[in-house]
Amino acid sequence: MAFRVFSFHFDPELDATGFVGWLHSHLARTTRTGHVVVCGRSARGPADHVRGGIFDYWGCPAGAADHVLEEVRALIERGRQPRPAHIGVRGGCLVCGAAEGACPGLPIVAEGPRAVGVLNEIEPSARGHFVFFPRRHVPNLHDLDDAETMEILSLLKRVALALELKEYNVLQNTGARAGQTVFHAHVHLVPKPTAAAGLIVQGGLTRVDQTGLAREIGHRLGAPRARR
Repeated sequence: MAFRVFSFHFDPELDATGFVGWLHSHLARTTRTGHVVVCGRSARGPADHVRGGIFDYWGCPAGAADHVLEEVRALIERGRQPRPAHIGVRGGCLVCGAAEGACPGLPIVAEGPRAVGVLNEIEPSARGHFVFFPRRHVPNLHDLDDAETMEILSLLKRVALALELKEYNVLQNTGARAGQTVFHAHVHLVPKPTAAAGLIVQGGLTRVDQTGLAREIGHRLGAPRARR
């Protein structure tokens, strides 16, 4: 079988391993090409800590190469497009509109007096991707009161059981740096039926020192010292 080889450039200072896994599965699935190969390595730094992923060379059957490269170019172009603003149909907060049942693509499936759960039909990461949020407009998770927090998690649990999920991610972003794009606190339930579907999770790029933090936070919380 003749293969055609093409290349990407991934910044060696960034860990591209998670993205490479997704891209490999995406190309094989969307182009129906069973043989997509990746040549490269994962660069490592001190103490074998992952510094970045280098996966520059890819290959696929020559007959499928044009289709694969067309999909790659489409992904690149899509990534260059600005993300649409998350604005409700009435011009206000998208999530507040969804809480009133006024947003097409976010149908209410579960609700209580303080919180709502909607099916994400707009940008689902997997089949069964739900979003849960308080009816009250607050931007951050830590702005919720305890009753709202408990109701959100209760609705999430009920939906996860109704979907009969075995593996899934629960995601909450607070702040633009953390990936928040809708500034009404909300929590995602994203099923993980296969390695290629759902969220792809990867660790950070720097070593973290937690020395002394447990004692410091325990002191702030007024928690008793842990027994040993």
